[in-house]
Amino acid sequence: MSTAARQRWPEGPRPVLFVAPPLWFCGSSLGCLELAAALEARGSATCVLTTARGRLQPAATPHAPVVALPWLAAPGLSAFAPLVLGRRLRALQPEVVHAHGVAQLPLARRLARALGRPLAVTVYHRGGDERPAWVDWRGVGAIVTFSDHLKQDLVNRRGAPRARVEVVRAGTQPPAHTTEPLEDPERPPVLGTLVECAKPGSTDVLLRAVRRLLPTRPRLQVLLAMDSESPQTAVRRQIERLGLRRQVTICAVERLQPVLEVMDVCVLPRVEEGPGQPLLEALAAARPVVVGASGAAYDVVRDEETGLLFRPDDEQELAHAIERLLDRPDWARELGRAARRFVTEHCSIERAVDDLRETYRRLGVRPDAT
Repeated sequence: MSTAARQRWPEGPRPVLFVAPPLWFCGSSLGCLELAAALEARGSATCVLTTARGRLQPAATPHAPVVALPWLAAPGLSAFAPLVLGRRLRALQPEVVHAHGVAQLPLARRLARALGRPLAVTVYHRGGDERPAWVDWRGVGAIVTFSDHLKQDLVNRRGAPRARVEVVRAGTQPPAHTTEPLEDPERPPVLGTLVECAKPGSTDVLLRAVRRLLPTRPRLQVLLAMDSESPQTAVRRQIERLGLRRQVTICAVERLQPVLEVMDVCVLPRVEEGPGQPLLEALAAARPVVVGASGAAYDVVRDEETGLLFRPDDEQELAHAIERLLDRPDWARELGRAARRFVTEHCSIERAVDDLRETYRRLGVRPDAT
């Protein structure tokens, strides 16, 4: 029996077909799952097609169905996707095929052509030396990104047709209730971070900063939250090398909100993917955040208003920022509350869904289908 046949496919119709990256613990995966769940909740039935998924779950319910087909990741085999999956995909009756990430664009383009449906793509990253700047945009009806400066990057450096680029600001759903950080002076303070499986090195600067803080704050604890599938060997090796085994706990998570509640301060050394969905969820949970200053962080963090920014890879500056929050817990809590207000007012998942549905309508997708 084929892999496609063994999968539990959802019943049609499913007007929105997401072609997603491997759904491990990273910003693009979280953003994709949250948006799919929000579309589902608004009556836009959505199916997520991916090559692999971990146990990570979106905060919103109901969850959109996910079909994971590992063979799609094999070089050359994705060319057979329209042939192998054609009958099942036609049964879903998708109105639009939406690639989440430039890497998913070739597969999504093949599926859109085979189905005769419009194609959209969400771009999570800026172009850079490590990624080809130019992208083949042929056949793409809508190019979705998260901010005006990302739009400029797409147009000026990656050859995107300006008229097709849509800014759809990312969103999340703040939890109904949150705990207050740094409220109990008797409890050791907990620093937390969210480790993307593909970027275990992102913990380096945080662990070095913690080592700087320990002589004056020996009770400090660190929580590294990661997908249950994330490789932990490199991280554990670094923890041992820095002598932090007693201070650091590694926790495999399925949902972010419960683990965010444990954190007194959330540290995100790098926010590289689009809106930084883990950052949005930390802000929505009223956590005081310390974030590496980058374009994506500037979109949602106002320094000393909704969080603190530090120069990426500067362990001394990071340690100082953490110390400021621990020294002034009332101020830290106010930063967290301001962050939650900012997300509620400017980064609602409802607005993101409305904007995306309008983008689909401009592609000619039937309004009653989305």
